[in-house]
This record gives sequence, structure tokens and C-alpha cells, in this order.
Amino acid sequence: MAGAHTREPCWKKFVHMWAETSRMLLLLWVVMGMEMGGARSVSVTVGTYNLWNVMFNWDVRKHHIAEMIKASNIDFIGLQEVRADEVSTDHGRQRRTQVDELQELLLPDYKWSSFQGGHTVANPKDKKMVNEWQIEGLALLSKYPILRSEMQELTHHSRTDRVKRKVLHATLMVQGVEVFVSVVHLSYDKWQQCNNVAEIMAYIRDKKPKYSLILGDFNTYVYYEGPLEGFHLGYFSTQNKCPKYAKSKNPTVESELTAYDDAWKVANYGLDGFTFSNMPSPGFVSRPDRILVSNRYFRVVGTKLRGWGEEYAVNYKRQVILARRAAVIEAARRTYYGEVGGDCGYDCGPHGSCRCGVCIAGGNKNFCSLPNCRECSVGSYRRYLLARAIFAFFCLQLLLALVQIVLAMIRGSTLGHQGSSMTRTCPLLPLAPSWRHLRHLHFASCLRTVTSSCRNLALVNLTVSLLGLLVLSMLSRTWFLEALHLIEDVLPEELNPSDHLLVSSELILL
Repeated sequence: MAGAHTREPCWKKFVHMWAETSRMLLLLWVVMGMEMGGARSVSVTVGTYNLWNVMFNWDVRKHHIAEMIKASNIDFIGLQEVRADEVSTDHGRQRRTQVDELQELLLPDYKWSSFQGGHTVANPKDKKMVNEWQIEGLALLSKYPILRSEMQELTHHSRTDRVKRKVLHATLMVQGVEVFVSVVHLSYDKWQQCNNVAEIMAYIRDKKPKYSLILGDFNTYVYYEGPLEGFHLGYFSTQNKCPKYAKSKNPTVESELTAYDDAWKVANYGLDGFTFSNMPSPGFVSRPDRILVSNRYFRVVGTKLRGWGEEYAVNYKRQVILARRAAVIEAARRTYYGEVGGDCGYDCGPHGSCRCGVCIAGGNKNFCSLPNCRECSVGSYRRYLLARAIFAFFCLQLLLALVQIVLAMIRGSTLGHQGSSMTRTCPLLPLAPSWRHLRHLHFASCLRTVTSSCRNLALVNLTVSLLGLLVLSMLSRTWFLEALHLIEDVLPEELNPSDHLLVSSELILL
């Protein structure tokens, strides 16, 4: 019949529909897989911390700082006020830096570091330290490879801030992505800050990095955030207080701008997040320590603070006391042998005085310099040497007594069954207990074993050594009363790990 056509079976329609649906699902799965693979997020945790140079027991504090970095799970951290030795060609010793000492505690995780010296600090009164820790600069410590690093010298204009500021710029390879990191410590002069920020922005624009971070101590003021606003916008607006100082460095093309978000404000909007305090009282009053992230290419997941003094005081007070005791003994030794040095290698602050290499309360009125300190005089060191000799003698006597008693008990346990013959074979134990008592470890048997050794002076040695150590301890409290007061007079700020807190932020690279 004309116009008639063969009707397709239903099962064939079903097969065609199933094939088409499967093909579409397969294509969708491939496309989604490609998109997911291409959008693989890279997460990184960054930090910034002002080390507080070598203030107050650096050899103790560095362990606390390393613990904070580990606990925060930081991938890389910018450090300020990092000290280093002057390079001494005369003695041929290798330069020592604080970041190197931190890295030793954090290996093998943190394999990469970079240090850039900034300025020479004033020589301390302690002549022994004239070549030690005299360079202060910036550093970066990282789990990821540092491909390259360079220093930017900033123009100096300030009459109040004598320090010529510099910036450490470094490029890191973070999970296959190059991240440009700038570590800063800006001037505390607010007019100088404007120039600092303008020059840093110009430098970064020339590098044209996609992923840019600025970590550091910005020395910001609550009443003057103009320089930071320049970072946040990528330029100085006409309402900003900085343009008349830095407007010539402003970009003219919007595509050149790199605007930054403050990681703390993004994650903790409305919270103060103060990180700085000159002293334990009045406490933290400002937020100079910040993490700035280029807002187009980073997403802030969270930002935290760490490092309050209470933790340090609880966990490290004993180590602080031991470090102070070692400093006083070293000062006394130098006085005894007529060596130079032994004073504090840092400023004790407005509330402290330096005596015998440690800081104590009382302001400058209690200051003294070697060899004029009575707590670490020649006579005190002689008494210290005598006390050490007596202590060593009584410790040796105590050890001998313990060995005699142990030998007596061993021989008593192995030869006790021989009865009266024990007195002939073991002069240490003429009245040995029976094997039955020793086998059951009866108290009376052990007591009899110990008391029997008295006839061979074991118990006498034990008693004399213990009494001698007790008397020596009592005498030492009198001999070294002033030195002990000196050691225990710890400034409140000395039990703070730093006058800055550590800031860490978890970021996702977009």
C-alpha cells in the first residue's frame, strides 16, 4: 500500500535509547572528571612571627617557637627581627643565624630557608658579644622549595627611624604552583610607611606574580591605616593620607593593580585580633602582624593566633631558671679568671637591670657590670668550686655505699643457705638471712641484710653521704643567698615568649 512503512519493533527502540543514554552519561562523566581534575584545589598554611631577636633566653625560647610552628602545621613562615652573627674572616667561623637554629629543631620537615641581613644593631655593653648576633634582618622558613630569593632596599626618608628598611622577596614552588612571598618589617614612622608601601607595590607589579603574599610586621597604627589601605586597594586613593608622599609611584592602569585582603579580617571579621604588647601589662593593644593575600587568587579558610605567655611560663619556667643559673655561674667564672664579657647581651627594658648576665627587676638602679657585681665575685666563685668538690665527694661516697649494699644483698641471696660459713666467704654480710626469707622477699629479711652491712661501713657511708649532702644544701643557701635571689628574680616579660603573637592562615589557591 502506498505511503505505508514498516513499524520498528519496541525492543529495538529500547536498545537505541539505552545506547544513547549510556553514551551521554559516559560523556558527562568524562567532562566532570576533567573539570574536577583541572580544578584540583591547592591548600597551604602560612604564618608570620616576630622573633623578638635574642631577647630573654633565646636558647630556651627557640624550642617553644619550634613547637608553635609544628602545632600550627605551617607550610612556610615569614620571620622578622632575625639575628645573625657578623661574618668574621679573622676567625673563619661560619655565620650563625636564628633561622638556622630554628631549622635544626624542625628538620626534616622544613628543609628550605632564606635569610637577608638588614642593619647592624648597636654593640652591647658585653664586649664578649661584639661579633655575636649583631646583624638583624628577615627570614623565610619553608617545607616547600625556595626557587629564588632577593632583597629589596627601601628608600630611607625618616628622621626618627634610623633603620633603613628592606624586604625579602622569595618564589616558592607549592605543589606545582609558583607563589611569590614578600616578608616585610615596615618603619614605625607613619610617613616612612607610605614610601615603604608604595615601593613594595611597585616592585611586585614589576614582577607580575599571579599568587602574591605579604607576610610580616607592618607596624600599623589603629589611628593611621593609610599605608595598609594602599595594599588593600592596590593604589593610594585621593582620600588616603599617603598620596602626597607616594602618588608618583601610583599605577595608572587598572590591570597593573594587585589588591590584597587581610587574612585576619576575612576569617574573623569584627574581632580585634591584637598581636603586640610592649609589656605583660597593659597587654596586647595593636595588630602589626598581618598576612595579606592577593584577593583574586586566594581564598582564606581560617586565621589563628598562637603564643600567649601563659603557656610558655607554665612549660618553660624551669628551663628559664636553669638558663639564668648558668649565666650567673659563667659571669662568676669570667670574673675569677679576669675575662671580658659576661654582661647581658640585650637590653633588659625599662623595668629591668642587668646583673651577672641576667635581667632583674628594679629598672636601671640595680645595674652593675663585671667585675663589680658581688653576686658573681671572685669569692663567690671560689665558694662555688669548693661546694662542687664537696658535692662530688659525698656523691662518690653515696655511690660506694649503694654498691656495697647491693653486693651484700646479692651475696646474701646466693650464699644464705651456707649458714654460718657466710661470715667467712662474704665479709660484707657476716649475718646473712636464710634462703627461705630471701626467696619470699620478706621485709625483715631485707632489713637484716641491710643492717648487717653496717659492720663493713656500708650503712655508715650511706648515712654520712646523705647527711653531708643535706648539710651542704643548707650551707649553699647561705653561701649563695644573693646569687639565688638574683636567679629567681625573673621579670614578668621574661616569661612571655615574645612581645608578638604568631599569626597563621590556611589558604586555598584559586
